[in-house]
This record gives sequence, structure tokens and C-alpha cells, in this order.
Amino acid sequence: EQWINHVRKRGRKKRSKEARMLLEWIANLGFLAKDDESGLLMSFPIQTRSLIASHIVDYLLKETTPVSTLATLGHVNLVMECVGQGFSLPVDNGNVLKSMTELYRRWLLEKVRPPPVDANESMIFKKIFRHFSLLFAPRTDKDSSVEIHADLCCTVLEICEQVGRVIGARLSVDMWEDILLIMLGITDSLLKGGRGGTDQTSPLGTKLCPRLLQVLFELWLRSGTKNQKLWSQLRDLIQGWRYRLPVIVQWNALCLGLTNRVIRLLYGPDEGADSVIFATADGGSSKVMVEEQHVYYSWYRMMHILGDLETLHLPQEYLEAMKGLSKITSTFLMVGSNNAQSKNKPDGNSILHVVGPWLFRAVNVKKKEAFDKGVAEATQALCSVFIQKHNTEFSSTYLACFYRGLEEGLKKNNYLMDVVLTSCKTLFQQELQGARTLIPAFVKAISHVLSHGKGKYLQGIVSPMPALRGACIQILGYMISLATHFGNIKFPAVPTGKGSITSYAELPVILDGEILLESLRTEETPANLQNLFWMTTGYIYENITPENNFPNLFVTLLLHQIMAPESWPLEVILSALSVLSELSHLYPLFKKDKSKDTATFLVVTLCKLIEFEHSTSSTKDAPPEDLLIASFYTVLNWIMADQWLLKDRDTLKKVFETIELGMGISPKFKSNGPEEGAASKNLLTPTPRIKEAAEYCLINLMNMVDTFPTALGPTAISCPMSEEDILESMQLKPQNLAVYIFDQTIISVIRHATKEAKIPKVTIVLRDLTGKYIWTSQLRYPAPALDIEETHIPKDPKYDLKPPKSNPELSEEDKKFLMQIMELLEPAEKRRHDIIFEKAKQRESEENSLLQSKNYGLGDNIVAKRPRFPPIDQSGFAVSPNRLWLTHLGFLSLVNHQRFSVVQPFNAAAPFNYVHNFKILDQTRERDTYSAAVCFTKGAVTEEEIFENNLGSVEYSLFVNSVGWSVKLDDHKGYKGGLENVKVTGEYAPYSATYDYEMIFHVFT
Repeated sequence: EQWINHVRKRGRKKRSKEARMLLEWIANLGFLAKDDESGLLMSFPIQTRSLIASHIVDYLLKETTPVSTLATLGHVNLVMECVGQGFSLPVDNGNVLKSMTELYRRWLLEKVRPPPVDANESMIFKKIFRHFSLLFAPRTDKDSSVEIHADLCCTVLEICEQVGRVIGARLSVDMWEDILLIMLGITDSLLKGGRGGTDQTSPLGTKLCPRLLQVLFELWLRSGTKNQKLWSQLRDLIQGWRYRLPVIVQWNALCLGLTNRVIRLLYGPDEGADSVIFATADGGSSKVMVEEQHVYYSWYRMMHILGDLETLHLPQEYLEAMKGLSKITSTFLMVGSNNAQSKNKPDGNSILHVVGPWLFRAVNVKKKEAFDKGVAEATQALCSVFIQKHNTEFSSTYLACFYRGLEEGLKKNNYLMDVVLTSCKTLFQQELQGARTLIPAFVKAISHVLSHGKGKYLQGIVSPMPALRGACIQILGYMISLATHFGNIKFPAVPTGKGSITSYAELPVILDGEILLESLRTEETPANLQNLFWMTTGYIYENITPENNFPNLFVTLLLHQIMAPESWPLEVILSALSVLSELSHLYPLFKKDKSKDTATFLVVTLCKLIEFEHSTSSTKDAPPEDLLIASFYTVLNWIMADQWLLKDRDTLKKVFETIELGMGISPKFKSNGPEEGAASKNLLTPTPRIKEAAEYCLINLMNMVDTFPTALGPTAISCPMSEEDILESMQLKPQNLAVYIFDQTIISVIRHATKEAKIPKVTIVLRDLTGKYIWTSQLRYPAPALDIEETHIPKDPKYDLKPPKSNPELSEEDKKFLMQIMELLEPAEKRRHDIIFEKAKQRESEENSLLQSKNYGLGDNIVAKRPRFPPIDQSGFAVSPNRLWLTHLGFLSLVNHQRFSVVQPFNAAAPFNYVHNFKILDQTRERDTYSAAVCFTKGAVTEEEIFENNLGSVEYSLFVNSVGWSVKLDDHKGYKGGLENVKVTGEYAPYSATYDYEMIFHVFT
């Protein structure tokens, strides 16, 4: 029992000592003067003090107790002396503490209170806040007690908050300053510490820190104080609180709220906020109305209240401070985002005047690696300013600090390098002054990222690897053309080691050898691969020469990846095929290798791909449409690139076999053996779209190979004349026109006039998927003449058909010649000859006797007349050329019966206007057509500013001249894209065309 009493006495003495220490702390800060006339009961036993305070408060809080009970100031002082000491009681006297707090709350906030309180409000309020401060003296470190203690303190803080909100407007300046001094003392006593601090781990301070700071800052703003001494005291004391994260968080929230209010005042009612709104510890928000002039003052003082952020010792607090500055930066950048036309918005220099001092020091002052995340946050904020406000003519000092910070960040193989790369994706596109001095540093960092596949050699990166690699690819996209433009110009200062470059001319070496091809081999993300494809294509356009083998390597790599067992996803393969199609236009400039021609290799490889996808061994139920269609078009583009196919019979045969597969025609038995022939029978059926693509490929090969461009040039594939033009030029009627359809080909046959053409002759107009073609056809031999000249026939029409005499007389010379021959014969041969001669004479005599005995009723006057020519049907001859032409070309054969049809013939009663409808059909272009507008903005932002600009530049003119040939629109027969009115659009326009597309540019600057 004695021991327990001893412990209790020590506890009473300790708690009393703690309360006195808190008051002494506040007094020693110079915030409150010591009052020797008060504190009498502080030395009394706890039970006595508790009983006194409890009985007094309970009585005064009763509804039946009249307000006039405390009639004089002495009464009030006595009560406050008895009650005030109770705020130092142990927290297990919670009910007493709550009652005392409620009594003081009524005296502060309610209208019904003792008259002496109304009469001496300022003095009483000061005592109340002094007594409230006793509650914040630490009691015990037990968790349960700390929780109860913190709840009691929060109740007092809520009352203080309500005082500022409800009656703050009528408080005097002195009263406000006393309240702020007491709050400063309480806050400093609980939060002071940090590196080497004594109360760094105070449980009560940790619990109350967020709420205590919120109330302090809110009261500070509501007071409207401009007391420089007070502000200085706050700045000096807060240096000892900065080690606590909630201090930084609350500072961020307050500065952001003040910034929004300043933005409203500076940039109008559509921006910022109409009051200072900042987040509270409980997740809500506090709204404070501050006078306009005081807003600017408070904003400036609060922004600088933490002092030099580079002296923060803990990485987490440093990171939080940078996040706050980043939010303020973003808030300024958002000004005017809802109204693009607004000119009342801050420029880049203005924003950097506000946040630059902290951000530039963050990225340029060397720190331990643990602080890199904070530095990265500052880097992101700076990048957003320089990129979004690129139209600003930035201070050279700001640019130099920014560039140096980026260079330092890129040297680190960690999170900081990651942030620099992902934040600077569009940095170079802004054309900031001197930005290209960073290219060596960026190239080295990008090479490090892209050459390591999944980034297993990169340390501490936070961005997903696909996002980081995507940023690197996007930055590279800016650099691909720099070597062409700047050549051997050297960089002022460059990093050393692998991937380093000293001049623009060295960029292709790094891109060819270390970055592009290696990135293609290691990249796995579909989006990055597709960007890499097109970026590499642009690079090839910039740097292709007949000596550069990189384009061949790129094409070969794509084909190997497409054909690999574990190939890319379908969307990536389709993108790769699109790139290959695009590169076909450059094939004439490719480096030629006799041992392995790129075009041949590509066409054969894609033919193998098509064959494989048609085979059942590809484990698919049906051939992949999009893949095969793209493959057919790619093959066609490369064949048409340089008209080389006719020189390579093996590849030509392979192409036609592949087209057969695509059209669903079963291939013939191969000569390589029965196994290959058997496999060829086991094929998937192509879909209609695949058949259409194969047929399109076949038609273009048959129509375009070795014929494009035509005699009219690349502007026209089709013959320009129409049926109407032909009929009019030949003075023919519509009845001379007949129309047929064979598969997807429309055949118009125009018969020539019979009187003018002595032979069958027709003009043929063919329309298919590739265009319109006109042929004139005629037979090589003439038709029989209707009026034949007879100069070679004897005038006497009769012929003597009597048989010749049986013994024709021989001349003497003939007889002499025969006798000479007979003498040369041998006796036996003479006898044989005599026998034959006698037999012949005998035979002749018998035949003559028979003819004379059997006359067949014929007299001696038998004559022969000239035979008559067969009759020619004049009406039938008018249609025979059509039939002959169609028959001779096989259209009317039984094999083609289902594929050939005759369009309704011309009917004068109800004519179908073929001529008019064909002219409408001919308005559809045979090739894909594109039109694009070209303008020179010259920094213009709005549409009006763009159209008002009438002047370009040298570079702009070079660009316009490079996109196509200049054509005179009045004479142009190709696609015009709506530029028919030359008075409005101009007399000339750039135009380009290939066998499958046309493009025209509307240049209006």
C-alpha cells in the first residue's frame, strides 16, 4: 500500500511537471508571459483537483444553473482557476476533461454565457486557449491512453477551428496573434525533432500531426496576419517539423489551395478557385475566404516557409515536397486548357519564376541515389513546362539548367533515366533552342535500353518495359533525319563509351548497327514493333543509297520473323507487310546482290507463306484472310516496283502457282515426286476475299507488268475515250453498240459501218478491276467483193469440152527425139515398151468406143458457164463482226457458257442509256485516290491565324516540291481531288501516282 501511494505521488508530480514544462516551453518561445498569480491548484493532489473541477463544471453545465451565477469578473477568474488546472489531469479523467472542454466551448462560441465573459471577451479567450494548451502536454506512452488523449486533443482542435470560422471575423489582431502563438507553441512542443531531435517519436505528436497542422494553417490564413515576426517564427520553427511526412503533405495541400486562388485572381473567373481550398487530414477539404491582397502575400510566404528543400534529410519527405511542386506546376499549365483561344495564360518563364528555384536545384544538386525519385518528380515537372509551353522564348539560364539536369539523369541506369526518357518523348519536336545538344546523351541511354531486350540489366526502373522502350522508339523517330540535314556538324560535349557519337554524321552508324536491327530482334510489344517498323521505314527513306545494305538487312529480318515458327502476332505481321509494301517503291535504289536479290527473295518467301497457310498443316480451319490478302498485295507491289519478273522464269512460275492456290484452282501434280503431289491435294478452300485478292493480283500482273507507266504517263491507266466519244468520232448510232459481261469484265463492242469498211472490223472497250482499255480488231482477209472484175476470164463464156483426138499428130522433132530414146534401150526393154504401148493404144480405143456408144444424152455442143457467187445477206453482215470476234476469242465456247452473258440489246422504244451510265462509271477512279492539304503555320495556333499566313519558308518550299510532280490542273487528266476551280485553288498542284494509287496536294500557303 505504501509502494502504491509512492508510485501515485510520483505520477502526480510527473504530470504536474509535464503541464508546467509545456507552459514553460511556450513561455520560453516568447509566445506567452508567465503568470505567477495562476496555477495555485497545480500542486494539489490529483483527486482534489479532479473533484474541484468536476463539481464546478457539472454545476455550471446544468440547464437549471442561471447564467448570472458568475456575476463578476472575479467569479469567472475563480472558476477558470479551478477548471483550467484540470486540463493537466491524467487522461483517465476523461469525463472531467470533456466536461471542462464543453464549458469552454460554450463560453467561446455560444451567445448565452456569463455577462463578465461578454464584457471581457479578449482576456477570457486568452485564458481559455492557455488552459487548452495544458491538455496537449504528454501523459503516458500506453497505446490506449494515447488514443484517448489524442481524441480529447482533437476535440479542442475542432473548437479552435470553429472559433476561427464562426467568430474569427470579430477577433482583434492581438487576440489572433495570441491564438497563433499558443498554436505555434503547442505544435512545436509536439512535433519538434528531426535528425537529432528529442521528440521525434512522440506518440501523441505522431497522432495529432496532420490534424494539428491543418488547424494551425487554417487559423493562420483566417487571421490574415502580416506580422513579419510571426511569419519568421513559423518559418524558423517549421524547420524542426520537416522530418514528419504530414508536415510536407499539409504544406503541399495549402500551397496548392493558395495557388488555385491566385490563379483565379490572375486569370479570370474560369480558372482556379474562388477561395482557398485545401485537403484536410480526414480526407475532406477546408475552405477559407481570404482577402485578395492577403492571398498573394500568404501564397508567397507559405511557398517559401519550408526553406531550402535540398536540406531535407529523408528521401520520402523530399519526394513528397517535389510532388507538391509538380502539382502546382500542373495547375499553372492547366490554365486556359478549357479555352484554346484564350491568350490570358501564363507562359513558360512565368511558371518557372514560381517553381523553378526548387525544381532546378532538385535536378542539378547532386544527392544520394535514394533521393532519385524526388529528382525524377522534379524532372517530370520541368519537362511538362518546357514541352507544353514550347512557344515561350525561354530564358537561356533556365534552358541551361534544364539540359544539365537531363544529362545528369540520363547517366544513371535506374529510375531517374527511366523518367527522363518517358517524359521527353516529344522534347526534340518542340525545337527548343539548343535542345539538340542533348542528342549524344539520349542516344547512349536509348542504346542501353533497346539493346537489352526485357531490361534485365536495368536497375530500379518503374515504368513498364514496353512503355520505356516505346518512349525510346518515339525519341529515335525524331533523330532519323538529322544526319541528312546536319552532316558532319559536331556536338559540343559528348559522353564516352559504347553508343557515343561526336557528330550527326555518326548517327546512321549507331542506328544501323546497334539500335534498329537489335531492337527489332528483341522487341516483343506489338505497338512498339509497329512504331519501330514505320520509324525504320522513314529512316530508310532518308538514308537509302545503292551502297547501303541496311534496307536489304531490314527486309530480310522482317521476312525471317514472319516465317519463324514462333512468329509475331497477326496485327504485327500485317503491319510488317504494309511496311514491306511501302519499301517496294524504293527497290530500284536498293543495293543489288547478284547472289541474293531482295525482291526475288521477298516474293518467293511470301509465296511460300501463302502456300503454307493454304495447307492443312497450318492447323487452321480456314486460311487467314487478312494475312493472305496483304501477302498478295505485297507480292504485287514488289513485282511492279522494277518490272523484273519477266526476266526470272522460275519466280514467275512460282507466282502463278501461288495465284492458282488463292483462286481455288487445284495445282497440277508436281514433278518432284508423289509425296509433294499428294500433299498438294490436301488444301484449305480459300475464302471469297482471298480469291478476289488473288484475281486482282493476276489481273494487275497481266495488265501492268511491262506496260506501266502507259504512253499517257502515270496520270492515266485507262484509255481516256468513252463509247460516246467513239460513236461520235465515227458518226455511228447507238445501235452499233453491244454490251457483254464476262466474269468481272464489261465488254462493249462497237461495229464499224459496213459501207466504209470492206472487211469485218470492231472497236472493243474493256472494263475490269484495273481500268478501261480500248482495242480495234479486224479480220486479216477481206470479205468477198460484191462487184468482182472479170478481166482474167475469156470474153466467150463457152468452153469446148469435147475429148481430144485419139491419134494426136507429133511433130518431126518429137518423133526424131523418141527414136533416139528408143535406140538407147536394151532389146528386152524395147520389147516391154512396145507391149505397153500396144496395150495403151488398145485401152484408149476401147474407151473411145464406149463413150461414143453411150452418149448419156449429151450432144456435141457441151459448154460450161461461170459459177455464180453465193448470195451475201446485207442485214446479216451487220452483226457478224460481233459474233466472229467473240467466237474467235473463245467467249462463245461451251466452256465459258456460264461465265458469259449478253446485256439487253438496244431497243429504240425503251433505250437503256449505256453511254450515259458508262460515263458515270468512268468517274470512279481505277486506283486509290488521296488528297491532302498543305499549309505553313509559322507558329500560328488558331484557324484564322493559319489561313491569314501567306508566306512560307525555304524549307517549306523544298518540302512542297518533294511530295510530288507539279501538274497544271487545266491539262491534268489524273485525279484532281476537288481542285477543278483553278481560280480558287491555283493553277498548279503537286501530284504523284503509282500503279495502285494517286495523290494530289492542295497547297494553300
